[in-house]
Amino acid sequence: MSESDNKFKFTKRKIESLPTPQKTTTYHDSETPGFKMTISKSGTYTFMVYRKIKGRPERVKIGNFPAVTVEQA
Repeated sequence: MSESDNKFKFTKRKIESLPTPQKTTTYHDSETPGFKMTISKSGTYTFMVYRKIKGRPERVKIGNFPAVTVEQA
């Protein structure tokens, strides 16, 4: 599966429809650059933001879905 297959506008309905993957999979929000979500093979959904700070990649965990909603993240 390519990155373009994993890029969509994050909504509660769309996220809930995603299957539990065989290995950790990353999805990218199509409307907010750097806003990502991973789904682990155990079914944990984690929102994060990815940015380069002073040229170094930084990933900051926002929280887990559904405790943190798309709007909150």
